[in-house]
Amino acid sequence: MSNFPPYTSPVAFDPRAVGGARDGSNGSDVRSGGRSGGPGPDPGSRGAARVAWVLCGVMLAIIVAVQQLGTSALTGSGGQSGAPVSIDPPSMDPTDLQARLYVKLASATPSAALEAQFADALLTQAREADMLSRVRAIILLAARETRGGVSGNSAVDAAQRDIRRALAEADTNPAAADPRQAALRQLLLKDLDAAMVALQRGPAALAPEQREALIANHGWIGKLLVTRDEPETHPDRVAIARGGLGLFIAMIAVGVVVIMALLTGLVLLVLAGIARFSGELRTHFAAPVPGGSMGLELLAVFMSAFVMLKVVTATLASAMPAVDTASVALVLQWALLLVVFYPLLRGVSWSRTRAMLGLTLQRADGTRSSLARECAAGVVGYLAVVPLFVLGAVISVTLMLVWTAVRSMLVGSAPPPVDNPIIDIVAGAGGWQLVAFALLATVWAPLLEELIFRGGVYRHLRSRLQWVFAGVFSALVFGLMHGYALLMLGPVIMLGLGFAMLREWRGSLIACITAHFIHNASVIALMVVMLRFLQMP
Repeated sequence: MSNFPPYTSPVAFDPRAVGGARDGSNGSDVRSGGRSGGPGPDPGSRGAARVAWVLCGVMLAIIVAVQQLGTSALTGSGGQSGAPVSIDPPSMDPTDLQARLYVKLASATPSAALEAQFADALLTQAREADMLSRVRAIILLAARETRGGVSGNSAVDAAQRDIRRALAEADTNPAAADPRQAALRQLLLKDLDAAMVALQRGPAALAPEQREALIANHGWIGKLLVTRDEPETHPDRVAIARGGLGLFIAMIAVGVVVIMALLTGLVLLVLAGIARFSGELRTHFAAPVPGGSMGLELLAVFMSAFVMLKVVTATLASAMPAVDTASVALVLQWALLLVVFYPLLRGVSWSRTRAMLGLTLQRADGTRSSLARECAAGVVGYLAVVPLFVLGAVISVTLMLVWTAVRSMLVGSAPPPVDNPIIDIVAGAGGWQLVAFALLATVWAPLLEELIFRGGVYRHLRSRLQWVFAGVFSALVFGLMHGYALLMLGPVIMLGLGFAMLREWRGSLIACITAHFIHNASVIALMVVMLRFLQMP
């Protein structure tokens, strides 16, 4: 931190001015609070802000690049030098989740309409998805044949011929001359052959090695095909169907809750908008005057520490492959909370740091709120944020559909399924790891992310921008810090914007932390329940 000289004379905190200098030494009138009734500038300098901007830009570029690096599902152990070439079984990617959902619901509420919808979705997947998903769609179509899920085999034949043609073209393409990838494509061809044998002559015609390969490469999907003609009491078929009724009931309950929350949130947003434009809604955030840099410095330090954590875990994984680096990363991530104390190293008192970041009940006008009131505001505020979250999800889905159509038109194939890192973690975690991740989501994230993005970044931006622009910019940075695919960042960005609105309304950060906690806790609980119903043998 040699670029940031320490303070020689920290400004004492005056709670009545929420960060203004007692003697007006920051160049602002304490009685007026600087600009528009707000406090004087935050600690720091314009020079430090410029350095922090550059560092934030570099770190954000690194983080986005690292977060967006993905691995293809068609790698498995084939990606390791010297390891046998194989295909990873399905592991909760979007196409796998969709298939599980249909199979479970069909077992609990069988209907011709659902079967037809499933068949149409699989035929679309067999024509447009990535190669592994296309082959698995054919396997699922073959597995559903006796249950009426496939109306004739002509469409399936056409889809599997297209897959064979695409695999053959990949083998003759000099750019795809990787021998391990070629071996993986041969495995897919063998599994495709087995699926067509089962479709045309029944699973009983499969050789033992074909059965074993289907199960090893495609998990429950292979089991569903191999046991297609077995009675419903077969242990594998019972395990595959288990949880269907509970899933159906849970989906109905979740749908009702989401609709009620969405409608309530829409009403609250409309009322808040009317009150805001009529001047009846009072906001309590006091924007500082320009000149400080502490909020931006805090973001730069947080990003740098985040990158360091990524480097440490990657180095550990490379040097000690036997170590469970995921567990180590879960533990080390808690150390990032120490970033909040960075202002103390810069000579800022803890009382002023808390006031600057919003960890206070004191308002700019000298009145004092209460913890219960701020928590209640967080609950109400979160309901108002729900419509924004849904809007972000709609935007992301629309962008993904457009991107899929454009890529299919230009390249001839759809992009690979987008993984959700949260689903991957929850699905793969067990015991203490699940508890540790839940604590990160419900304690670490609401505290640290709100302190950094709404406490520091939003406050710094508000010294120069109106709340809308400050909210949007801070929300974009907040979204890019997450490990979702770029086109799927809509819900996270809209959440960040909603939490910025809460910060503007309440002044205190407690409402933002409460809303963030409610959202993360709800999402984690929903995922745990749904993934339990979607478990496959």
